[in-house]
Amino acid sequence: MKTRCVPRGFTLIEVIVVVAIIGILVLVSLPGILGQAEVRGLENTGREIQSTLQKAKLQAVSTKFNHRVLFYQNDANRWEYIIEREETAGTWGPMPTSVAREIPGQYAVTINLPAAAGGHAIVYSPVGMVINFATVSNTVLVQSPSLKGKNQPDEIVVTVFMGGSIQFLKRMSA
Repeated sequence: MKTRCVPRGFTLIEVIVVVAIIGILVLVSLPGILGQAEVRGLENTGREIQSTLQKAKLQAVSTKFNHRVLFYQNDANRWEYIIEREETAGTWGPMPTSVAREIPGQYAVTINLPAAAGGHAIVYSPVGMVINFATVSNTVLVQSPSLKGKNQPDEIVVTVFMGGSIQFLKRMSA
């Protein structure tokens, strides 16, 4: 009785063809994947700003002390923000559990908030209202230059209203 040798596995040519097809598919889909990653990063940055503002408002209400979110430029000329509590009239210090957060340098940032010592700030009263509200100074705009003109939202606008509510808006720049 003869045993028949049946070839098993794939030839080198077949493996190369499959790898080439996978490589082409990855190259075709990569710009879309990277674009979505940039969109998500921009949204996350805006959401972090929004949640920090909400946390400051909740801390002001729960502790019965004025709290503010202070936006300032660090030594690297990038925007940072931190929650502070008013210890005595006009004297501010970092909230014990608050850590300064930096807005990533890849984004263009426009802070249109009332001026405060050391930067710009939104101040919440113990009832959750904005003490230093100004109708023309109540937004933080974060823009991704790499998304501009790519038919995707490239701006996040976080707006604070007098009553303490906060609006998060994604939009395409003009």
